Amino acid sequence: MSSSRAVDVLVVGAGPVGLVGALALAQNGISIRVIDKEDQFLVGQRGCGIQPRTEEVYHLLGCLQDYLKIAGTRYAQKIYDVEGKVTKILKNEDLLVQLEPTPEIPFPLPILLGQDASCAILRDHLKKTGVDVELSTELVDLEQDDSGVDVTLVRGGEEEKLRVKYLIGAVGAKGPVRKLVGINFVGETSEQRAVSGEVELSGLTDRDYWHRFGNDKGDKIMWRPIAEDDKLWGMVLMGRTVDYKKAVDDNEYLHECIRDITKNPNIKITKVRSLGEWRLNERVADKFSVGRVFIGGDAAHVHSPTGGQGLNTGTLDMMNLAWKLALVVKGISPPILLDSYHAERAPVVREMLNVTHALADATFKAKDHAATWNRPSTLRQLGVHYRWSTIVRDELEKEGGEIESTTIEPEDVYGAGTSGRLHAGDRAPDAPKLRDVRSGEETTLFSIFNPTQHTVLVLDPSLTDVVAADMGKYVGGVVQIIVVHPLGSENVAELPSVSAVLIDGQGHAHRAYGVEAGAVIAIVRPDGVVGALLRGADGVEKYFSKIFV
Repeated sequence: MSSSRAVDVLVVGAGPVGLVGALALAQNGISIRVIDKEDQFLVGQRGCGIQPRTEEVYHLLGCLQDYLKIAGTRYAQKIYDVEGKVTKILKNEDLLVQLEPTPEIPFPLPILLGQDASCAILRDHLKKTGVDVELSTELVDLEQDDSGVDVTLVRGGEEEKLRVKYLIGAVGAKGPVRKLVGINFVGETSEQRAVSGEVELSGLTDRDYWHRFGNDKGDKIMWRPIAEDDKLWGMVLMGRTVDYKKAVDDNEYLHECIRDITKNPNIKITKVRSLGEWRLNERVADKFSVGRVFIGGDAAHVHSPTGGQGLNTGTLDMMNLAWKLALVVKGISPPILLDSYHAERAPVVREMLNVTHALADATFKAKDHAATWNRPSTLRQLGVHYRWSTIVRDELEKEGGEIESTTIEPEDVYGAGTSGRLHAGDRAPDAPKLRDVRSGEETTLFSIFNPTQHTVLVLDPSLTDVVAADMGKYVGGVVQIIVVHPLGSENVAELPSVSAVLIDGQGHAHRAYGVEAGAVIAIVRPDGVVGALLRGADGVEKYFSKIFV
């Protein structure tokens, strides 16, 4: 048995969700370890659908360009009849509403990248912070008290004792963290099953399309070309007559299924990269934390993969938690701030389960391929919000009077029915064509936002001195003040008391952040969420009184 030096946070699970949490914490200067019980990094396409909101997270963390270099954007499909002949061709626009980039939304379309490639990118960026993933290291026990968590790890048959301040469980639905702290996983396991994996094929060469086959018995098979590997296809096999276990274990039976469904004897699997039986589980944890232990991603919620929400929801879990945890570890924020993690994320997760359940029903039962696969734009998660949160402040709701937060959950946390002005708790929009007075260079708000600081946007420059004085009360480095002068401003001076002075070259920032509705200051949280929209400078201290000690 060995004992190790204490670290601030132990992250259990090195999938894409755990790695996002680890990277955000490491960039905040929090000492961490990341462990995974597997002896090698997993191969597979799980969680390949990356929604625009997650693209924005990757941009915030500084790794989006690595994704865009290799990710796919091809959704077009060929549909085959029971004789194996093409009967319909669905283009990208038939399956996905094609949105053009706007000043507020620079990344409007989903991308496709397998979990293995995604994790490799995140590990590379984590390594730049000095942190490596520790494989073959399993969490077997934990005990916590008021000041920390004592964990027992096993690696190579040897036990290691470790003391941490906090622990994050992102190891998946079957991981140990949730069970060790007694969190219930409420839901059900469905009879809906499939075989899924990644294979190399012969006899199918058209990689411009996904290929969907079905026979008259209701059995179906789909192959999707994988962008990051020109030999690889993602495969899903399902149906009433398919023996799923036998399809995974018996290569000849698997090919019998392929021939029966496609009516094409030339299509053959030449190599299996990964293949396994999948069964639909729909469950959510009754709470996302116990004491100093937190869960997120599949450890907190599992559901149908239809709609591509899992990885994306887990990513937003971690971004919501990481900045709060970093401030608490540093002693800048009170521990009660961490209560807002469950309060903000749980309603979103519950709505996500409702959405994906409906999509799963359509996918497994419907016969209209276009209707089944056409996904609403809300799944891009750009409308996901926390407007009801007790730690956001929106002074535009009414003129005058004190603004009271509420814990009443809205019915529409995905933003499907929301329109009009920006609200506190919403995703923070981008704004391009901002000229930096100091350097003369053009920049964007998305280039300024970062996961280590709140950003105070002073949209009425006459309030700069007051805001700067208020921010001087807090620890340096956790807030940046950005003064944004309106379109047409001239003879604007640099100010040493703020991080940057900008001119809103085309008025995008003032328009997006509600100046016409009365906003003079906007505060953006480190997770890219609008924390406050304020009518006056006194609201700055009122907002931060719920964030900082």
